[in-house]
Amino acid sequence: MNVGEQLEACAREALAADFDPVPWVSAPKWRQRVAYAVAVSALTTTSPDQARMAWFNEMSRQGWRWDRVLDESKKTHPGMVDGELTRGGSRHWENVVARVREIGLRVGARMTGP
Repeated sequence: MNVGEQLEACAREALAADFDPVPWVSAPKWRQRVAYAVAVSALTTTSPDQARMAWFNEMSRQGWRWDRVLDESKKTHPGMVDGELTRGGSRHWENVVARVREIGLRVGARMTGP
């Protein structure tokens, strides 16, 4: 498996670990790009805060902003809050990082961090 395939496998796992998972093939491109950002972060650190920041930063780059309601056409998302994670959010992101790193190990992806 080449590096691109390894990274895609990890991004697919990041998407599968999302609060609202969708199959990779039917995921909008914006969600795939966000999943790649999360996967890269999870492969370079075990920090749930860093993985969430990768998600937040990629969403911001794409023009997303906070609102109580997720609306793809308006690019609003209730998770677009900059700052520290809540305990529940931290557990979610710990799970995302662990799942991505597990797939990374299986496919031979290069990982850094503890």
